[in-house]
Amino acid sequence: MKNRQALRAFACSTPTVLAVTVAALISTPLVQAAVILQPQSATAGSVAGGQYTAVRSVDKSGLSASYTSGVSNFATTVTTLTHSVDAVNTGWASKLNPVLTTVPTAASDAALMLDMGSAVAVSRIGIWVGLDGPGGFGFDSTDQFEVFSSADATYTTLVSLGTFNLPDDSPGTGLIFDITNTTSRYFLLNVISLHTELPAGNDHASFGEVAFEAVPEPSVALLGGLGLFALLRRRR
Repeated sequence: MKNRQALRAFACSTPTVLAVTVAALISTPLVQAAVILQPQSATAGSVAGGQYTAVRSVDKSGLSASYTSGVSNFATTVTTLTHSVDAVNTGWASKLNPVLTTVPTAASDAALMLDMGSAVAVSRIGIWVGLDGPGGFGFDSTDQFEVFSSADATYTTLVSLGTFNLPDDSPGTGLIFDITNTTSRYFLLNVISLHTELPAGNDHASFGEVAFEAVPEPSVALLGGLGLFALLRRRR
């Protein structure tokens, strides 16, 4: 008897509940804020020395503060945190005057390879510029670069996700670039051209820090609301 009464009460209130649910759905964000993803490891075709290894471009060693991969907001992290202008142990730099190519391999002088640890869906890349060039250091001399996804850890089957440029003389800055949405575990950044620094012939391809933005997912509240909406529709 009590169950029947409860069902009648629910049925009578369904129009009201349905209206409230619709109103809540309208005000609910469609997607969760996109989070930042940290590569789990990095290698490079060449390095300037033991203080400029590839892993320094993904270990947050040069950032003004840390972040939590998979939790921290991507855009806020990249645009708020700054990077040290001291390149020692804080970023990757290639060998002096690297040979540049538009058809990179894992052995290319100006190639940086990133392993995310598992396949992830990404939509943007964040890059912090490292040491400034004036004074002849040249560690921020990366100009144009191309981002690729790779089918595997050999980096022999590459798919271009976009070509971009880093501004000159902008040490410590975090920049965001839209790449083609893709799902992959492996990525390769290939430096195509360098800014001219003084003295001439003292250039390095380099990146201070690199991270990715996860493709935004539907918010939990939205999914729950849609489920309730469907249930109420069936009740009617």
